[in-house]
Amino acid sequence: MATNHYGPFLLTHLLIDRLKSSNCRIVIVSSAYYKVARVDLMNLNPLDVFPFKLYYITKTANIMFGLELAKRLKDTKVCVLIVNPGMCNTAIFKKVPFPLNLVVQNSFKTPQEGAQTTIMATVSKKLEGLSGKYLSDCQVTDLMSFVKDEEKNRFFWDESVKIVKLTPEDPKI
Repeated sequence: MATNHYGPFLLTHLLIDRLKSSNCRIVIVSSAYYKVARVDLMNLNPLDVFPFKLYYITKTANIMFGLELAKRLKDTKVCVLIVNPGMCNTAIFKKVPFPLNLVVQNSFKTPQEGAQTTIMATVSKKLEGLSGKYLSDCQVTDLMSFVKDEEKNRFFWDESVKIVKLTPEDPKI
């Protein structure tokens, strides 16, 4: 959670005055694996879960953060987009044993292919004004309803503010 959510959450807050003063985009990299995990609002730092599940939880957190951020920045020139790069054959899978290595080699995207949705979110003029959207395979894609719960997203935001220890003097979003 620290690496995949709280760090970017804090960094965004610290940069927000500069970001709001320009026409820019905030691109949040998530994953389709958000579909298999929920953020437990009563246990925001779950250390007792399987490591892969914790990763999936952080990807759900990315989406909740992105949707709430887009909502809070709706009256600015900042566009918030959330992307799913897809499964990519990167170095993390280098030591996958046979026969799983065949699945990685033959089914996963290359890093260049996986980067396309993130690049599109960063520079495509077609996406101007589409803040709060989720992209997968270079397409705006619907999100599952459980991540679109505005009340839960706002609560998660407020709890994240406490966890990263933002103070009243820090920039507001």
